[in-house]
Amino acid sequence: MPRAEQIQQSREFVRHQICEFPQIIEGDPHSWWHATAKLLLNFRRQLQEYSNPDVRDYFDPQIAALLEQKEFPQKTNFLPLSEMINNQPDRFFSESRLIKGEDCIILHVKHPTEDFWQEIPLPKNRK
Repeated sequence: MPRAEQIQQSREFVRHQICEFPQIIEGDPHSWWHATAKLLLNFRRQLQEYSNPDVRDYFDPQIAALLEQKEFPQKTNFLPLSEMINNQPDRFFSESRLIKGEDCIILHVKHPTEDFWQEIPLPKNRK
């Protein structure tokens, strides 16, 4: 098979395998992980059966690397509540309230996309 035909056939193979990804992203966000993993596993399975070794050798390590479990370093920063409220007054505010005889700070947190505030009661005497 001529080289140009192999390239065209390889492009069509890859295009056919990954054409579902935009549909996954446009779907329900709760199904993204499962649908993407299924897409990649199916791609990897069909890649093993594909006749062109150049395409197989190129994609196989990349797909396997995506499915490996990686640990990312996590850094924890503690920010005082008052500083958080002062830095982002459009997202947070607080008030004091007595709830069942206990002094509490009520933290109001604004929903990121809607005009809705969630109240989180935080007892003052507990760490």
